[in-house]
Amino acid sequence: MNQLLKSTTISSYEILTENLQKLMQVQNASEIFNLIGEGLHEIIPNSVIIINQVTNEETISTTKGIYRLKENIFYTAIEKL
Repeated sequence: MNQLLKSTTISSYEILTENLQKLMQVQNASEIFNLIGEGLHEIIPNSVIIINQVTNEETISTTKGIYRLKENIFYTAIEKL
């Protein structure tokens, strides 16, 4: 395994471990969605993360968070929607 991949894996593991500890202390669902979105964006930089919640019947999907759009041209378009 090359050094870059190895350090990225360790860093991702550390981020996941830290966020797991935070998840165990969460008081409401919106905090869970936020932790997941922010954590994924730390692991996958230069990305746009969209977190959705799906009903038990899998008929409705509700967007709970969009992360890291502020520097993105799409942010302006979504703000206007």
